[in-house]
Order: sequence, then structure tokens, then C-alpha cells
Amino acid sequence: MQQAFQKSRAYSLITVRALPVSSGLPAVKPIAAHRRRSKSEKKSANMPHMRSRETAPVGPTLTIISVNIEGISAEKEYILSDMCMYNKCDILCMQETHRGPDNCRPTIEGMVLIAEIQHRQYGSALFARPGISIKSAHKTHVNNIEVITVELCSCTVTSLYKPPNEVFQFHKPLNFENQPVQLVLGDFNSHSESWGYRAGDENGILVEEWAESYGVSLIHDPKLPPSFNSGRWKRGYNPDLIFASERISKQCIKSVCEVIPRTQHRPIVCKTYAAIRPRTVPFRRRFNFAKADWESYAEELDHLIADLEPTSENYAEFVELVKLASRRHIPRGCRTQYVPGMSDDLQEQADAYYTSYAADPFSEETLYLGHKLMEEISQAQGRKWSELVENVNMTHNSKKAWAFINQLNGDNKSSTYHSNITADQIAHQLLLNGKTTNPRKPIKLTRLPSAQENDHLKVPFSISELDVGIGKLKNGKASGIDDVRVEQIKRFGPKAKLWLLQLFNFCVSTTSFPKLWRKSHVIATLKPGKDPEDAKSYRPISLLCHTFKLFERLVLERITTTLKDVFIAQQAGFRPGKSHHKYST
Repeated sequence: MQQAFQKSRAYSLITVRALPVSSGLPAVKPIAAHRRRSKSEKKSANMPHMRSRETAPVGPTLTIISVNIEGISAEKEYILSDMCMYNKCDILCMQETHRGPDNCRPTIEGMVLIAEIQHRQYGSALFARPGISIKSAHKTHVNNIEVITVELCSCTVTSLYKPPNEVFQFHKPLNFENQPVQLVLGDFNSHSESWGYRAGDENGILVEEWAESYGVSLIHDPKLPPSFNSGRWKRGYNPDLIFASERISKQCIKSVCEVIPRTQHRPIVCKTYAAIRPRTVPFRRRFNFAKADWESYAEELDHLIADLEPTSENYAEFVELVKLASRRHIPRGCRTQYVPGMSDDLQEQADAYYTSYAADPFSEETLYLGHKLMEEISQAQGRKWSELVENVNMTHNSKKAWAFINQLNGDNKSSTYHSNITADQIAHQLLLNGKTTNPRKPIKLTRLPSAQENDHLKVPFSISELDVGIGKLKNGKASGIDDVRVEQIKRFGPKAKLWLLQLFNFCVSTTSFPKLWRKSHVIATLKPGKDPEDAKSYRPISLLCHTFKLFERLVLERITTTLKDVFIAQQAGFRPGKSHHKYST
């Protein structure tokens, strides 16, 4: 801290200065040009359907922080330096520095002081990241209302401070309208319902009239915490505001930083993004069945299992061969960045917008291309919505219909809550659930010999029965412990299907089953409304192998005809086409 204090005293007393003009705005970060790509990004770059979408800018173009510091100190300078580094700040606007002409100049490590209004009671300062292009810097100081404006290559950034007892007046600096885009941040000390006050005042009306006259829009999110917490009134308010030109207001996002010690104000952050900003999702290694080469997959699998005997001992090897053929002909991975509503027809327009955005994010051409692209995407989303509504059918596709209804209700099943309970605790509780407190002697079942019963599985399964069973399997189901999906089974070639059929007949004749069929992948799901920290709140779900379920389906089809004659008419539970309500009433 002492070194920072000594460094601040050695700083120049020049209050306004302009940095050398450089070509372009360094704050523009076109797709992390100097960042080393990760393995997942390199793999997605090799896929043709993902390569063009990687050019979309993800990070903010311009990051501005504004804070009423209520008296700058060495400790606060250190905190602000760390905050600017964490947020990758380009411009820092500071109000109430309480630094007069006789005091040392404020310094922020990693930032350069561009302009300052010296005042012992108030005072303002504006910092910029080193290397950023500053064309000009001007200020006005009328009736203690402090305004500092810096002109960048394609926009102007203004820091404004109005003392609480002054009437709002805006005396614009000479360079305020030199660029078509304006961003204004600061402590306005005015009340209006538009930014969270219970009632407005004269200053609030004047600020709203000023914003309308200059064509700037308020950037405010009522869900964010207040930027000012009054120690006297024990309430939170929002005197710190952000205004941006209407043409880029939808591209600006406001956030509120953590509290700085010895100040009642919290820093506010304004980040400006591209008009079309892709969503980022974590990379997951999963098969993309929509882009699979199923013909080559079936041919290679048939070739790999040509010399493999269809026995239960060889099932594990069969599974490995299925995975090998899948890795070669089914692409794995996912897009880590995507734009909802984007299609191949709009990709050319998106590339033109991203190119213009990288050159100048606030130019007339960039704003026009962004507005046009947003309209096209909105229309595409509207058409997709109409098709979705028209195709909803509760009778034939209830799963898709209920998913659609949950989206309308905002019922998001994915939860970000992190539970501290371990898997071992849940597994131990599941074992306890299986133990009964009322010991009962097990009932021994004796099977009566029946010639009719023994004839059910004497005839081997046929290929037609296998095809019918495979056709009844549903796509999109979670795989068992063998990690073979239904989509892979449905695309088996003739030799693979024959191998599977012979395996089923081998299991019936020898009563020997693969070891993987005797295991299941158990997943614990949280019961609705239960405490996630309690092991008793979880319900187990066992995921079986799809090949085993297919075998069970073939056996069930064989014995169903006989069971119909054995069951009494009142047996309605677990029987298709019957309901227990009919007999219970």
C-alpha cells in the first residue's frame, strides 16, 4: 500500500490529456485472436458444420465500470485495480474522488489517467486501459455538475456526477456528439420509478427529458441489487445509472459488482456485446446421430463381427466392436457456441455482420447489418414457433407436447443447486430401503409341469420377431451399462441383426446370459419438494441394457397369448387395454 501511495504522489498534475490516436479500437476482441485454442475447439474446428460459427464474437466489445468511490485511497485503488483486471475493463469512470489541486493524483494500476476534475469535496476522474485509442478528452464543470467525455474511434464515453443538492443540468463537452454512439455513466442523484424509486422528483423528470432529447436509453435491470445502500435509511437505491444510444441499447448489459469497503456505492458495469451473440454451452463428448454415416457404420460392424461367435461370453467384445464402428462413422462432440434461430441460409449474412463488427462495432454499416440479421432470425423463430404449435399432439406424441407445455410455464428441470451429499451416502440409504423391518418367511413358489408352458420357447426366435421388437424401441432413451443406444441398434446391418438373434436363441437354449445384462446403471433422482441434503430424498432409477430389454420383449410376446388364458378377468393391473379403476369401483 505504501508503494502505491508513493507512486500516486509522483504522478503528473496534468488534469486532461489525450493519448496518441491508434488505428482501430483495441477494446474490440474479435474471437480471441491471441488466445490459444483448447482441444475441444480444435476438434470442432475440424467439423465443417461448426467451422463458420466459430467466428462469432463471444466476449464484450467494450467494458466500462463506473463507481462513486466516496474518497479515493490507496486501499480503494488496489481494489479497483483488481476489479478492472477481473472484468477486463476498458474505461473506468470514478466520481467523488475528493482530490483537490493540492492532493496527489489518483492512480489505478493497469489503467491510465485520461482526464480529471479536481475538487476537494467532489471530483471526478476517468481512466482507460493502456493501448486503447483515445481521440479526444473534454470536460465541463458547471454548478458542481462534473462531466468528462472521452472520444473513442467509434463512440464516446461520458462520466457524469451531480451532487445531491444541485438541480440536474447537462452541459455537454465539445466532443460529446463527435461519434454516432454515446455511452453515459455516473451518479445522477435523481429519483424516478423507471430505475427503482418509489416516487420520482424534479431531477428524475429532468434526466428523463435529457435522455429523450439526446436519444439515449436507460440500461437498467430491476432484478439486480441496488447500487447504493444508505447507511442512514437502511435501504437500497439506484442513483448510479447507465444510458446508451438507442441503436445499441439492446446490446448493452448492466451488472453490479461487490461492495467496496468504506463506500455506500457499489460499482456498476456496462458491457457492450454484438447484436447477435452466440450462446456458449460446455463441450460434451456425445454422438451426433443426425450426421452419422449409417450405411458405412452397418457395413463395418458386419465386417467386424464376421468371425465372432454369438455367445454370452462374447457379448462384451460385441459391444466394443459396436463402439469402434460408431466412433469411426458417427461424429462425436457438440457445438460449444450457437445462435438460436440461426440457419444455413442466414449464415452468409451473419458472416458479413461479424466481419463488419470486427472492423468497427459501432459503424452505420455494422448496426444496419445487425438490425437486419436480428429481424431475419426473429422471423425464422416465429415460423419455427408456428410449426411447433401446429404439430403438438397430446395423443401421438405426449412427451414432446408436455415438454412444450413445460417451456411455456417456465418449468426448467435443470437445477444449478449443488448438493454436498455423496453418492456413497445415497447408495447406503438405498440398501437400507430394501431391508424390511417386518421379517417374513419367503414364500416358495412351485412350478407345475405343463407341456403347454414348455412349448413357448422351444421354437427359436425368428428375424421377423426381432425386427418387430426393434421397431418398438424408442429413440432418445438413456443407455445401460454397455453404453449402446437404441439408435445404434436400429441401424444394425443384416449380419449384426443375425448375430443378435443367434445370441438370444443361445441364451434361451443354454440359460446363460451375458454378465453385462445382470448389471444396471443406477441413477438417484431427487424427489419433488424434498430436501436435497437428505439421502432419503432420492429415488433410484435403474438403466438396463437395451439389448436385454429387447430380449425381454421377445420373450413377453411369446408368453402373452398363454397368459391371457391364465389370468382371471379381474386382473387389470399391468395389462394393456385394461384399467384397475373399472374393477375397484
